[in-house]
Amino acid sequence: MITGLALGCFDLLHFGHVAHLEAARALCNRLVVCVTPDAYVNKGPHRPVFTAEQRAEVLRALRCVDEAFVGEGPEVALNALAQVRPGRYFKG
Repeated sequence: MITGLALGCFDLLHFGHVAHLEAARALCNRLVVCVTPDAYVNKGPHRPVFTAEQRAEVLRALRCVDEAFVGEGPEVALNALAQVRPGRYFKG
């Protein structure tokens, strides 16, 4: 069984996000998505629009996503990789 990990902000989810996640899911048996915590989103003023937990909840609603969680700390990617230990890592 191959677990894949995708990581990102996913604020204002759009077609590109969905296409990326669907393509990632096609290359693994289980897709886990780590959402960047609010404190580490660098998209400009008044961003993120939605909280990290709201963004994770929207991702969980996608058929291609098996699990979504909010990452931790400034080293979000390293922490997520250590926690999930994926066979594949997908970064858009």
